[in-house]
Amino acid sequence: MTQYFCGVRDRQGARQSGVINASSAAEAMARLRERFPLVLRLDEVSGRGNFFSRLRLRRRVSSEDLLAFTHQLSSMLSAGLSFGAAMEILLLDRVHCAPMRQVIVDLAAQVSEGRSFSQSLRNHPQVFSEMYLSLVEAGESSANLPETLERLASYQEKAMRFKLELLSALVYPALVLIFGVLVAMAILAYGAPVLEQMYSAAGLRLPALSQFFVWLGLLLKKTSPGLMLGLALGCLLARRWMPGGSLTRLARNLLSRVGPVKSLLLEAAVARSCQTMATLYSGGVPVLKALELSAQAADHPELRQTFLRVRKEVASGSNLSAPLLASSVFPAMASGMITAGEAAGSLPAMLEHLAKFYETRLDFALRSFSRLVEPCLILLVGFLIGSIVLALGLPFMNLVAVLH
Repeated sequence: MTQYFCGVRDRQGARQSGVINASSAAEAMARLRERFPLVLRLDEVSGRGNFFSRLRLRRRVSSEDLLAFTHQLSSMLSAGLSFGAAMEILLLDRVHCAPMRQVIVDLAAQVSEGRSFSQSLRNHPQVFSEMYLSLVEAGESSANLPETLERLASYQEKAMRFKLELLSALVYPALVLIFGVLVAMAILAYGAPVLEQMYSAAGLRLPALSQFFVWLGLLLKKTSPGLMLGLALGCLLARRWMPGGSLTRLARNLLSRVGPVKSLLLEAAVARSCQTMATLYSGGVPVLKALELSAQAADHPELRQTFLRVRKEVASGSNLSAPLLASSVFPAMASGMITAGEAAGSLPAMLEHLAKFYETRLDFALRSFSRLVEPCLILLVGFLIGSIVLALGLPFMNLVAVLH
C-alpha cells in the first residue's frame, strides 16, 4: 500500500487535509471522491526510512530552497493560517522544486497523522540541521513557532551571506592559479617534446634546467590522459559517495591551522558562532545545547574545541564568560563583551552586537585579503610561466646560433 497526502473540501465547503493509504493514485482518488465533493490535491508520500533517498535529497535541496520554505511558512503562520492550509499553499505548482516539494509532502502527511512539526523534521536529517530542529522544538514548546521560524530565516540569510562573501574572496585567486597551472602544463606538454627532438637531431645536449622541464613535459604528455580521467573519476566518486561538504571541511581545517587565510577563517568562525549563540539564546534553547550547536556552527577545529570545553565547564557550574576569557583562541574583546552582557543580564543583545561587529570586521578582512592576494597570485603565475618559457626558449636561441 502507498500513502498519499490529500487536500479536500467537504460538503460544508471547509478545507481538510490528511493521509490515505491505497494501492494506486487512481484508487485513492476514487475513494476520496466518494466521500468529498471536491479533491484539491493528491501527492504520494515518499519512503521515509531510505538512507539513499535522504542523501539524494540533501544534495538536491539547496540552502536557497530551505530559506524560502522557512520564510514562507513563517509568514503564513504569522498571518493566522493553520499549518495544514500553509502546507497546501506551499505544495501549489511552481512554488518549490521537486525535491523540496517531496520533503513538504512528507512533513504535511506526518503532521496530519498527529506528529509535531519538530518530530516530522527529524525524519529529514539530511535537509534540516540540528540547530534548525532545536530552535523549532523551542518555538513549539513556547507556543512561539512563527517568530522562531522568522529568527531562523534571518540566521540562514546571514549564514548564506558569510558563505558567499568568503567564496567571492577565494574563488578569483583560485581561478587565476588554476588557469596559470593549466597554461604551464600545456606549454610543457607540447613545447618540451619539440625541443627535445630538435636537440637530439642536432646531437646537442640541453642545459640542466631545460632538461628538467623537458623530462617533466614528456611525463605530462604520457600521463595526461590517464591523469585527467583519474581526476574526473575521483571527483565523481567523491561527490557520489563522500558526505556532503567533507572535502570542503577538510580543506578548511587544513587552512585554519596554516597559511595566509588562517586569521580570515578565524574571523569568519567567530562571527558565525556569535550569530548562532545569539539566535539560540533568543529562541529559548537551553545554554548547554546552544553551546554544543555553536561549536558545530563555528566549523573551525580550534574554536570548536574551545566551545566544547566551555560547555563542559558550564555543565560543572561555571558561568559562560570565565572559560571564554581563559581561552587563547576566542578573541579577548569578544570575551569581555560577553562578560559585560552576562553581568547586565542582556547576553542575547550583547551577542547580537558581537555578531554585527565581527560581520563588519569580516567584510573588511575579505576586501583586504582580495586586494592583497590577487596581485601576489598574478606575480606567482607570471613567474611560473616565465620560468618555463625561458627554460624552453633559451635553448632554441642557442640551437639557432649553433646551426649558423
